[in-house]
Amino acid sequence: MTTVRSTPERRAPVVRWAFAPSGAAGLICIGAATLVWGRAGLYGALGGMLLVVTFLGLGQLTLQLASLVNPSFQLMIAVLTYGLQVVALLAVYAAFQNSLAWTEAISSAAVGVTIMVCAVVWSAGRVVAATKERAPLFDTEGGR
Repeated sequence: MTTVRSTPERRAPVVRWAFAPSGAAGLICIGAATLVWGRAGLYGALGGMLLVVTFLGLGQLTLQLASLVNPSFQLMIAVLTYGLQVVALLAVYAAFQNSLAWTEAISSAAVGVTIMVCAVVWSAGRVVAATKERAPLFDTEGGR
């Protein structure tokens, strides 16, 4: 029993259902944070959006590379990558939270809200992409 290798057509739902909605949610958060917290909110929401899209995008890239090397390890790598992403994101947020320059120039509330919103939208988009992805679990070449 074999699996089908990942192709650009199969990766397209990730872009459509995860990257684009997260970016849109981040832009909405940027606008709302600017209205509520001013310039500090703008910088905070922009930083939060970039953190989430960067961390989760790198995780997606890791999963894509893992599926090309050995698809049977994909679930293990997905769980490990997700755990490391959460820990790294919290570490970055905690490091900046303790910085005096951070608290004066950037709204930590805007960063936190944007991180939560973008991460939830990303996760929902990944679920939608996974349900729409057509990944046969059998060898389709033998049936032709």
